Amino acid sequence: ARQLAATAQGTTNDLLKGNNTTEQGTYVNADIVEATTRLTLQKTMLDASQQVFTMLSKLNLFSQL
Repeated sequence: ARQLAATAQGTTNDLLKGNNTTEQGTYVNADIVEATTRLTLQKTMLDASQQVFTMLSKLNLFSQL
């Protein structure tokens, strides 16, 4: 049982190591302009959704009458 657990853990570690290498390549090889543009877009969308939430949270039934 311990041998099976050790083998399974070794396999998991190998898979995680491969995934980490792939993800690291994504960050190292990232296009800075594209990443900045995407970050700015996401921030703009977040700001807009927060403003909508703030406006909607101020509404109640009486403000509609």
